[in-house]
Amino acid sequence: MQTLEDMRLWIEAIINSSDDAIISKDLNNIIVSWNKGAEALYGYTESEVIGKPIAIIIPEDKQSDIPMTAELIENRKHLHHMETIRITKDGRRIDVLITVSPIFNSEGTLIGSSAIARDISERKKSEEILHRSEERYRKIVELSPDTILIIQDGKIVFVNQAAVKLFAAENNEQLINKDVWSLFTPDRHGIIRAHNQTMKATGQAISNIEHTVIRLDGKLISAETSSCPIIFEDKPAIYIIIRDITERKKVKIFLETDYIISKNLAQSARFADGINEALKNLCHMLKFDVGRVWLLKENENILECISTWANEENSDDMINNLKNQSTLKMDEGVAGITWANNDIYWLDTTHTAPSTDADDNEFKLEIGIPISNAGKIIGILELLNSKFINKDNDLIQALISISNKIGVFIEHKLATNEIVLLQKHDLTTGLSNRSLFKETLTFEIYRAKSKNKRLAMLLIDIENFSNLSEVIDLDAGDQILLNIAKYLTILSSDADSVARYGDDQFAVIIEDFHKLDEISQFIDKLNVVIDEDLTVQGQKVNIQLNVGVGLFPEDGDTTQGIIKSASIALNKAKLTGGGTLQFCTSDMSNLSNNRILLENGLRKALDKNEFLLYYQPIVDTNTMQVAGFESLIRWSKDGKTIPPSDFISILEETKLIVPVGEWILNTACAQCKIWNEELQRPIFISINISPVQFKHSNIYETLMQTLKNSAIDPACVKVEITESAIMNDIQKSIRMLNKIKELGVKIAIDDFGTGYSSLNYLRLLPIDYLKIDRSFVTNIINNLNDAAIVRTIIGLANNLGFKVIAEGIETEEQMKYLNNLGCHEIQGYFFSRPLPAIEADEFLKQSKLI
Repeated sequence: MQTLEDMRLWIEAIINSSDDAIISKDLNNIIVSWNKGAEALYGYTESEVIGKPIAIIIPEDKQSDIPMTAELIENRKHLHHMETIRITKDGRRIDVLITVSPIFNSEGTLIGSSAIARDISERKKSEEILHRSEERYRKIVELSPDTILIIQDGKIVFVNQAAVKLFAAENNEQLINKDVWSLFTPDRHGIIRAHNQTMKATGQAISNIEHTVIRLDGKLISAETSSCPIIFEDKPAIYIIIRDITERKKVKIFLETDYIISKNLAQSARFADGINEALKNLCHMLKFDVGRVWLLKENENILECISTWANEENSDDMINNLKNQSTLKMDEGVAGITWANNDIYWLDTTHTAPSTDADDNEFKLEIGIPISNAGKIIGILELLNSKFINKDNDLIQALISISNKIGVFIEHKLATNEIVLLQKHDLTTGLSNRSLFKETLTFEIYRAKSKNKRLAMLLIDIENFSNLSEVIDLDAGDQILLNIAKYLTILSSDADSVARYGDDQFAVIIEDFHKLDEISQFIDKLNVVIDEDLTVQGQKVNIQLNVGVGLFPEDGDTTQGIIKSASIALNKAKLTGGGTLQFCTSDMSNLSNNRILLENGLRKALDKNEFLLYYQPIVDTNTMQVAGFESLIRWSKDGKTIPPSDFISILEETKLIVPVGEWILNTACAQCKIWNEELQRPIFISINISPVQFKHSNIYETLMQTLKNSAIDPACVKVEITESAIMNDIQKSIRMLNKIKELGVKIAIDDFGTGYSSLNYLRLLPIDYLKIDRSFVTNIINNLNDAAIVRTIIGLANNLGFKVIAEGIETEEQMKYLNNLGCHEIQGYFFSRPLPAIEADEFLKQSKLI
């Protein structure tokens, strides 16, 4: 416990650390305390003034300050910001700002007063100089090339000649006493008011703010403004400098447009998406009413319109006419003339508008730019506008650059796209991969429901393929996979219904069958072909296939349900071995009984405090320290810990995931708050949000309340939402994610690479992280496909400004490989399994993991 002497010394140290002069005196105006700030300000040491009258620092003409302050003290009032004069030891007069406060003893009796003084001599001197030089200043600003305004009470009280020119006024009088708000577009008024309040509060200038300024003739110009508070003719005012940056802004817009279109083209998964998005952004950013891209079809000697964008403000008839005009011959329309002349076409007053199906009088500006690649015209970029402008060489150069990029895209991206290939297809066999197969299965289930028909999913496994791969070389193994892929495609009615589902697994959808025998017959035919034809490197290869079958609607009516049923059946087939076909239907009653028991237990688990949170460390690859933890739920029932794979699906189907998810959020954030306070460094917590929570619950309100309850820094909270949950209703997801982002939390897309993200939408999502699914990490060292996908995802994330997390790291080789690729954060059993909170706390205290 601190003694009174300790407290005295502590307070004395605080007072002496102040740069301001702090002085106290008794009721007889005798100085009783004097800090270091007072020594610096007045020049007297403490020993020179203690016991002396306060008048020692007050000039004769200011002695009246003493009774005035005494009266205020007697009335128990505070005096704030009194400006006056004081005198230093060496006789200098200084301007000071003083605040005087009464001092009372423990019984409430007035015993004296304290004063805090600050030197404002320089400020007062500056104000005086400014006041004396006002006329000289007026002459200087009159000659300034920058526009200068002085504003008082919202009215213009001074302008220079540059302002008269900028605002297209005839003379000063047209601007004097004009409301300043009339010079700025309404959307800037709120920002200007906020800046004015900031200047008033701080006395500091606000520099280099961009605004749209309205001239007296109504023309809008882009301007950069700097403002500062001043005293003008003894009254507070705002001094504004305005620079016309219209030309600079124009060039900036051209560069931004070029950059955005480059990104559109580089990141588009499909040819049409890239062209459409690029054209839309071009017209939107450069303010064209209509844009069209024409592709030259040399064999037919025509131009074909492959993309049209039109401002919705145009008439429906005009838009329909544009869309209906799908081909042009040479010399027809803007595009045809551009093609014929092999040069830029720009309509001005000396030209006659070309004949088009649209009303020529609709447009006053028509531009055609050749789309070339390697010096050869491959198409035309056409732009139309209702407003006429003079020929602009900067705009032409910008359009040439953009059209060249479109030309490169058309030549090199039309046939294929690397990202789509990696995400949707298996590179070895050319079949759909697991992600695309799930999409196809979802569609086929929907179609089967609507037509009241059955379908089956076959999951086919090559028995002992891993052992076979050790005997034969890699090329021979790939040849086996290629042959089976070929046989399945031939036997299947639809190639899109066949997929490579795993390293040694294939999946097939059989639609609208009537008897189970039809499935058996399909596998029999496959086995016959394999027995007769399967040779590798000239040698006959004997393999056996184990097959699991999930039926719709008998074994489930959802994608997840059918896949699960087929997987259960395949596991039984593999246990039997020897090339077995197994249906899941016979065991459904046992599965249903087990599910009912689990569901009943889960309904009581939350009230009985049976849920636990484990925490798996997430490591920063730069520092190799724990950056945070992923929270993972466990269920402790009757002394046994039940893994989430056994009960999460039931929580989601019953909607119990909503209250359980809320418990997870509160528990995880509370634990993270403890870690942050103990370690005094940021530790984040990553929390999985179920698709059901994201779609059906008030997740935004829940998150907001959790942050409030835990008092945690929102930047320390990361929510993980699966790719499929976000893409289920992309527009709704974007709105919800933007709301969540406003809370300050981080957002990660979980299981990235297994879903069906559109790159067009991915760039619109307000996310911070992409989390690579463990299925790609597991075989990243040995599987070229998985390695290529991971490289592509990390490159994509870097281009979009996202960070990357990889999960499932089990070996040092995987860790180093991902680190070299630039993966930002990693987690997995190589570092630690998921830990209870106490063990996670100990793990967190390790300085470095590697």
